[in-house]
Amino acid sequence: MGAPKRHKCYNTGRTWFKKGAEHSRYWLGKHRSKKTNKKISDSLKGNIPYNKGQKGLYRHPKKIREQISATMKSKRSRNWLLEKTNSQIRACPEYQLWRKAVWIRDDYTCQSCGKRGYKLNAHHILSFTEFSHKRFDIKNGITLCRKCHKEVHWGKK
Repeated sequence: MGAPKRHKCYNTGRTWFKKGAEHSRYWLGKHRSKKTNKKISDSLKGNIPYNKGQKGLYRHPKKIREQISATMKSKRSRNWLLEKTNSQIRACPEYQLWRKAVWIRDDYTCQSCGKRGYKLNAHHILSFTEFSHKRFDIKNGITLCRKCHKEVHWGKK
């Protein structure tokens, strides 16, 4: 099993471990010999566990939790879209037609790298959430392959 990865909040500087997320699943359901288990046990002796002395996960005070909850339920929430969920909007016929029209206009070709017909995404030039009136405007769409679409949202990695 790999060691858990330490994460850091860029706003507060607080660090934490993501529970179980970084562990290898290779050995799941497999058995090791007694000799191998003994070697692992001997190598771990004397090491201080990464979570020694910690008393559980960080938890916001009740007042802050109530404020977060109220914000997430209000129109100020970034997840609030006219009482429809993101998946409901993207499953509606208007969205499907918009996406197809963008692909046809761009001849099923990524407008960034030029790949044709390969794992295409229709990308909103103006934000899907913030410009709801332009959500189904064909001029507000561009065809990108999956790789280029990730680069647009997350930058080169």
